[in-house]
Amino acid sequence: MSEVEINVNEIAGHAAADLVESFFSSVGNVTKDQIAKYKVRFGRGFSSYLSETIARYSKFKTLINRHEAISFEHNYVPVRIKSGEEVFRGEDFFAQLALGKRFIIEGTAGLGKTLFVRHLLRHTILYETDYIPILFELRHLHLDNTKSLIANLVKQVADHLPGFTEEHLRFGMGSGKFIIYLDGIDEIALTDRTRYAAEILDLAYRYPETPVLLSTRPDDFYLPWEAFTVAKLLPMTREQTTLMLSKLNYDGDIKSAFIGTMTEQFFENHEEFLSIPLLATLMMLTYSEFATVPSKMHVFYEQAYQTLFHKHDFIKGAFSRTIESRLDVEQFRQVLAAFCFISYLQERFSFLQFQLIEDLKAAFALSNIDADSDAFLKDLMVTVCLLQRDGIYTTFIHRSFQEYFAALFISNSPPSEVFDIVEALVERGRVDNVLRMVFQLNEGVILQEWVIPKLGKLEGLLNENLSDIALIRSILGKPVYENGLTFPKAGIIEHKSLRIILNEFSDRPNVRTADHQDDRRLITSYIDRQRTLSERQEAYDRRALGAHKREAQGKGFNISALPDNLLNELSCVREVAADIRCIQSLRISLEKKMKERSSGIRNLIARYKH
Repeated sequence: MSEVEINVNEIAGHAAADLVESFFSSVGNVTKDQIAKYKVRFGRGFSSYLSETIARYSKFKTLINRHEAISFEHNYVPVRIKSGEEVFRGEDFFAQLALGKRFIIEGTAGLGKTLFVRHLLRHTILYETDYIPILFELRHLHLDNTKSLIANLVKQVADHLPGFTEEHLRFGMGSGKFIIYLDGIDEIALTDRTRYAAEILDLAYRYPETPVLLSTRPDDFYLPWEAFTVAKLLPMTREQTTLMLSKLNYDGDIKSAFIGTMTEQFFENHEEFLSIPLLATLMMLTYSEFATVPSKMHVFYEQAYQTLFHKHDFIKGAFSRTIESRLDVEQFRQVLAAFCFISYLQERFSFLQFQLIEDLKAAFALSNIDADSDAFLKDLMVTVCLLQRDGIYTTFIHRSFQEYFAALFISNSPPSEVFDIVEALVERGRVDNVLRMVFQLNEGVILQEWVIPKLGKLEGLLNENLSDIALIRSILGKPVYENGLTFPKAGIIEHKSLRIILNEFSDRPNVRTADHQDDRRLITSYIDRQRTLSERQEAYDRRALGAHKREAQGKGFNISALPDNLLNELSCVREVAADIRCIQSLRISLEKKMKERSSGIRNLIARYKH
């Protein structure tokens, strides 16, 4: 019997004995013989579930090893996790999870969040005996949003243990027998976020003995979740990147040459790419083709696309597959961009077969290009390899490709449509690279059609004599406090738009408070004083206590209920006001830039006009 089988049986035996004994004893009217039989059945069911789970996640695919999965045990490179001021190795983080119970693992695209969650799942099965782990990939929720999150968790086990019910799961979570891994909360559709967020928080508060770990891209969505600690998945070091690339099944000479060029200085100069596993792999592929390293994200993805399109099999070298759809590289790009834009707008990151065909047909119509959809799909999956099978679903090899081609489609759209498209993306509020790459791909049109019109609304409204809070109210609308300022009803300009414009086009350092605990302490101290005055039947601030009461009922704190002298002391207020005061000079600078560009083009035309 292998070590895996021994540990699986030990976990299953302990779990079945504890769960069945506690559960059925509490039910009553169950004999000892019946309990013994339940223990055997549950033990076998849990054993089957754990064995199947460890087998399912024993391998994974990479961009290079995409036709045949590789061993997780021999190819996974441990990551680093930062929680507070401490940095943990990935394999050591489980102890933190078991102790702290509630964690959100935050990491940017391509950093390996899903593999890290699977690593923790495998660690739980192989080396821990106190918990039965359940992993659910939240991206599957949008394919069927009729089931509750709990129902989906039950199904993971019930497929192997018929008769396992929600009642059993809830009982087990109440006694701390399970550990829950939820991968990809950023992939929950916006329309479903509130409902599933409520379920996740209810699960966290209702079952304090059950550890819960979620993974996500950085997003404002979960910042108010006080029950969870946010830990960050750190980018790879040069040593980690070297180890990861050395494990890849790729041309040995090219691999050695690329790793040889990766000096400390080279890594530092290109850390944005080389510290991300997916991008480091792609950089090695593009380096072998172009012998250059791009400095812009969109250039990098274009080179990656050219590499994938023209060199279809990285392992077999000279062998090249035919493009089945018979489209040239530009036509293929146009259809792919339309497909990515359509699916991105619908927040489809995983596809059932009929959804793939549906979106591809729409893409052909939108790009006004005719080709066989089945052949094009085969190209995407087999020849160019941007899509891959994942059970009954089809996914991108990585979502960053969907984002790049969606950005490419937007950047090539008619200028008259740009304002509405960008507004729709800003309103979505999802944090990814689409807007950033759109700005890089077609900065002139974005400036002319969206940025300058947005900033033009503030002409003459930036009064330097106003206090910080008065300036904020006049420009952004009435704020609410939720771990910083939020604006439920937009003013003359939306705060999201303001931040995006400053981040992309301002030279002002992005000085932000890491959190707003000092602000919270000031507010709490003021509320406590008012409560004390109220209890003494002395004059007190009724509005502030009323706002606090409504916040306790789940609403954002109405910060306008506080006196202005206190508001102007808050760091979140000072930061937002400073953002607004940068706008006037930025608008003038951008308008001057556009005028100089237009003037330069006109002078050039006049110079060479006959």
